[in-house]
Parts: sequence; C-alpha cells; structure tokens
Amino acid sequence: MTAYADTLWDWLRRNPVKVPRPPPNAPIDSNLPPISTSIITNDDSPPESYPVHIEPPRLFALIIAVEKYASDLVDDLDGPVSDANAMRAYLENKNHLGVPKSHIQHLYDSDATRTNIIEGIRALKSNENIQKNDPILIYFSGHGGEHIKKLTDGSIKKTQMILPYDFRLDSGKDKIYGILDVTIGVLLEFVAQDKGDNITVIFDCCYSGSGTRKIGSNRRSRGIKVPEEIPDDLDKDILKGSRAAEIHPEFLYRGLQSHVLIAACNENEKAMEEDGRGVFTVALIDTLAAAGAAKLTYSDLLLRLPHLPQQTPQCEGVNKRRLLFDGKARDMGVSFFKVHVEGSLYTLDAGAAHGVTDGAEFTLYERPDDYYAGKSLGVLITQKVDIFSSVLVLPRQIQLVGRLLGNSLVLTGDVFALQTRVGIEEDIRLHVAELSLLPGVVKDLEAEIRRPGPSRRRFVLVERKFAQLSINLSGDWVIFEILNPFVIKCGLVRMPYRTIPERIPSIIQAAAHFEWHLRRTPAESSDFEQLVRLEFTEVVKERQTIKVKGPNLNVDGKVEITVGDSKYGMKLINDSQTELYPYLFFFDCSDLTIETYYDSPTTEEAAGKAPLQPGGFITIGYGTGGWAPWKYSLRKSEILKPREIMQDGQEVDVGFLKLFLSTKPLDLSCMEQESPFLPPYAIDYRGGSRHQFESIGLWDTKVITVVQQRGPTGGIEELPDVPEVA
Repeated sequence: MTAYADTLWDWLRRNPVKVPRPPPNAPIDSNLPPISTSIITNDDSPPESYPVHIEPPRLFALIIAVEKYASDLVDDLDGPVSDANAMRAYLENKNHLGVPKSHIQHLYDSDATRTNIIEGIRALKSNENIQKNDPILIYFSGHGGEHIKKLTDGSIKKTQMILPYDFRLDSGKDKIYGILDVTIGVLLEFVAQDKGDNITVIFDCCYSGSGTRKIGSNRRSRGIKVPEEIPDDLDKDILKGSRAAEIHPEFLYRGLQSHVLIAACNENEKAMEEDGRGVFTVALIDTLAAAGAAKLTYSDLLLRLPHLPQQTPQCEGVNKRRLLFDGKARDMGVSFFKVHVEGSLYTLDAGAAHGVTDGAEFTLYERPDDYYAGKSLGVLITQKVDIFSSVLVLPRQIQLVGRLLGNSLVLTGDVFALQTRVGIEEDIRLHVAELSLLPGVVKDLEAEIRRPGPSRRRFVLVERKFAQLSINLSGDWVIFEILNPFVIKCGLVRMPYRTIPERIPSIIQAAAHFEWHLRRTPAESSDFEQLVRLEFTEVVKERQTIKVKGPNLNVDGKVEITVGDSKYGMKLINDSQTELYPYLFFFDCSDLTIETYYDSPTTEEAAGKAPLQPGGFITIGYGTGGWAPWKYSLRKSEILKPREIMQDGQEVDVGFLKLFLSTKPLDLSCMEQESPFLPPYAIDYRGGSRHQFESIGLWDTKVITVVQQRGPTGGIEELPDVPEVA
C-alpha cells in the first residue's frame, strides 16, 4: 500500500492539483484545517514511513482439503486443494504473515482420512513447539454433511459433520462416518486446556447441499445429506468425560470458549465453489491480504467480506470480538509512519492513499526500535483523514478517563506510529489506473473530507487487486472498470459509458453510495433470509388479468433472462412465524441506479399491519399487489450528451435484487439513487443519511443476481462518428 501511495504522491508533486475554495455559505467542518489551494507543492516533503522488521509469528496451522473421495457415492469437488494451497501461500508469504513452513501441517485427499484428521488435531496438544496462547489455525475445505433424525416426541435432531476422504456408508463394507461437530469441539477443548484459547477454525463447507453440480453450471455446493443414522456410541472414547459432550450441538459453538469458528455460510445455506475455487475462501484471503490480519477482529473480518451470493459467512465463539489470532500474527510487510507534533495537534504521515479511514487505531513509539522492546507511548485514533495525512486524537474513553484522573497523553516531539486496528469500513476502494485522472479523484476526496455529517463518503485509494472500481482512459474518454468478481463472471467488465474527467466526482459519489448499500448486512443475522422465498417468473396478460407463465427463474439465487418483450413479476413467500415488512430494491451495476421495486408502509401507524404475514405471501408485478410488471432491455450505443457522455451497446447486463426484511416499518427512501450518467447528471441521496439498521429491531437481507442477455439474433449496434472530447 505504501508503494502505491508513494507513486500517487510523486505524480501530484510534479503535477500540482488546485482545489477551488467552497462558496462562502457552504457547510464546512470547523474542526478541519483550512483548505489549501494546492494538495502538494514542490516544496512539500513526502510522507515518511519506516519498514518494520517483524519476526515470523509463532502461528501453527493444520490445513485439510478433501477434493477426491474414496466412495463412488460421494461426488468429487474441484476446488478444495487449490483453496488449501492458497491459504498456505497466504500464511507463508513474507509480505503477509510469513509463517515458517515447518509450522504448517497439511492433509490432502487420501491423507485426510478420518483417523489422520483426528490425530492431526490431537497432535496440536502434544506438540512441544507450541507454547501456551500461540495462535493455532485449523482450516478445512471439502464436503460437510448432515443427518436429520425425527425423534419419538416429534422433534428433529440434526447431526452435522465434516467428511474425510474415506467417508463410506456403502452397504456390505466397513462404514466410515464423518467427524461430528461435537467430536471436533471436544478435541479442540482438549487442545485449549494445554495451549490456550487462541484457536481459529475455518470451515469452507456446508451441511445442507446436495454436493452435485447442475447441468451447464460451474457452481457446486460443498455439502451432502447423510442418509445413514449415526451410532450413539460413535467417538465415545473421545467424548467420555468432556464438558462439550454434554452440550446440545445447536449451542455448542456459540458458547464455546476454546476457539473461534468462521464458517462459509449458515447451517441452512450452501457453501459454493466456482471455477475450481471456493467462493468463500477466495473472498476471505483477499480480505485478509487487503486489510491485514492483526488489524481486524473476527467480527470486523466478516463485515469486510464482499457480498457472496446466497452465502452468509458466520462467526461464532465468545472471543469473536478479539483481534485475529489475538493480535499475535502481524503482517510482515508493514511500516511505521511518522507523527508530527505541533502543540496539541498530532498529524500522521498517512491517509486515504495508504488505506487509512476514520477511527483507525495507531500505537505510538518514541523510536521504531521500541516496538521490539514492547515500550509503547500509548494509542491514538484517526479523527480526520486527508489523502496523505490524518489528524490523530485520543480515543474518547481514554479522554474521559484522563479528565477524571487529571492526566492524558502528552507528546513533546515527533514520534512513530504503527497501525494496530482498522478504522470505520470504507464505502468504496478505488484504483486510479491512469494517473492523469488523479485531479478529479483528489478534488472529490478533498470535498468529501470536509463535508460534515453522516452522509460523508469514505474512500481509500488502493492497488487494483484490492479495489472495487478502477478509473481508466480509453482514448480521450474516461471509463470505469468493474472489479466485482461475481459481476465479471457474469460477463460485465465495465460500465457501458464513457465520459469526461469533470464527471469523475459525481460518478465516484454514486459508486460509493451503491457499494455501501449493496454490501450492508446486519451485524447479527436472523433466519429471515432463509425463511422468506423470492420467486421470479414471467407473467402474461390474459382476459384483463396478469398471470404467471412458466417456472420460477430464481435458481440458487440467480436469475438469467433473455431480453425481449417478456414481462416479469415476483412473489415473496413468508415461511416464518413473524410478520415482516419487505423492501425490495434493484441495484443496476451498469449505471449505478438503485430503484425501488417494492416499498412497505413506513410509518409507525402501520405497525401490526405488516404486508408479509406469517405463512402468507405478496405478489409484485401481478395479482392484487398494485405494482406493474417489469420489462428488461440492453443498452444501445447512443450519444447521451454531446462531447460529455457516450453510452455503449451491451451484450449482457448484471444487477442485484436486494430484499430488506424487518420486524418494524422503515423509511429506506435514502437508498434510492438516479444514475450519474443520465439526466440530471447529479446525485441526489434524498437526504443522504445512512439508516442505522442496527437500531430498528430484527432485520435481514436477501440478494438475488439478475443477468440479462441478448437473444441469439441480437448484436451490439456500433455508434458511428463518435466525436472527440473537446
């Protein structure tokens, strides 16, 4: 990140960017320093950073992957070994954790038998090289399994497990069962007794899938149903005398103190693999590489994962608000930044270009060498983040204690700072591929930094591999490349518009609003996402009535349609026992529009009259719902605004249906957004505030991917005589 920031600094130094002063009556945050007429001048010194020599962490890992199964009755997978190798590469990479190879044990395919996996976990307890509270990581990628048994009292007993290589329930052969969740819990409890509770378990598998790939699809779930009943005395030698053996499996992980579990999805979802990789593992490693393991809590990590269609990663354990690996596995490629002290003003030589956001925590040292001796001066957090610098202040709770005790942190000279925790999550991560476009980006960042209130957007400038949107040039036109891997796999790689540099700020604003609301999920998930079904169907008009025609097109969270004259409607079915207020929006990845498809009543007077009653349904686009059906089309080549905005033709378009479900009525009108590429070419957030979903009771979200494709006779219209940009 520092190298990219240095590149940006050097370019801006050689190409000064003027920032216009705001109008006299414009609202400005009074706590900010005055706006300068130029971001960087030739006389400015570059931000100072100092590489830190980090000793390899005392982290020990057991990496397990089962891709090929011995039994013909269990479908093989494509991605577990690749996922496991990617996890090993991340751990060993000297720009990341730099874990010694001798600290990592792996069991792949035929080595990952039931006996070997159990003994591999047991060996962590007896390993004399592992000291008390050293970080321990156990990673599994492969099939999970679930057996459901109906008890005599009518209740259901679920038994969940991971499937080893030699899992076999074939008749006439010795049966090899899966490794039960309770067995794993007990084994980890035994490890924790000697090695401490700094244990992280990551499972990229599920328990509700079929394990089969649909014809014509490159997606497959990592889970199967286990038909054979599990013997009551299975693993009795392990479970005997254990506290965990007495806990009902449903509550085992939530109350367990021995480890933190990170799972690819909840128990009712499917963990998917696609194109030879696990969707969850790819997202997990990318997020760890971008943010840094030692700066994230387990809960932070889940919030920063990108949206995964039909998967809601889970984090369980009493220590889930602890830093990953308890902060004992720090990225090796980190640097100190200098803190300049001028009276009571502390200025850090790092900002948005270094990936810093508001609320980031920095530990201070008088000299870099004091880090190795553990002699820190205290902790400050970022309050105001500029492009290449930030203002540091004491955390509020420390300020309060300092006032009560009559003391606080006082610095008399420049010191050094090491980031020890990430700040508030950014709205969007930007990459500027063509540095000549930096002026537009910089001006927008400067304007946002000085905007008061909760509507302020947070940007960070990052390398392309960590970004969500890249700004580039095609000839004289500015283009915007989409970096969301799920959108790219559907065939949309850039927004179908070309514009001029002056339009960059409004488009970045719209993209930040779009990404933030698309990514937002509740901190604590409910079951609503699984208990409310969305059917997407073609509809036709017959005898003045609009009726459903054909099957449900929503297959595993994805709708694929061929554009034409067909019209479509939706049906929401509530299988829960709770009355719900649904709000449905369509996020258009091509033009950044956020459009309301269904809006429940928003006033408190509507309480008790929720549209989606327990066991009930509502229709949208047909029936008595009162909403018109939808028709989809692809964009054609067109001059939208001469010499300013060009629209290109499309063969494919991608969007997301996002359903919000709440137990109380909401006003989500602030989410709606018009396209910055279309008239009036300005962004209106309808108030601009972000709804604090966490304060409204129970809520959940559901996201469906919609892919629109041209029919076999279609083709992109070429735009003749495209004018040059003035």
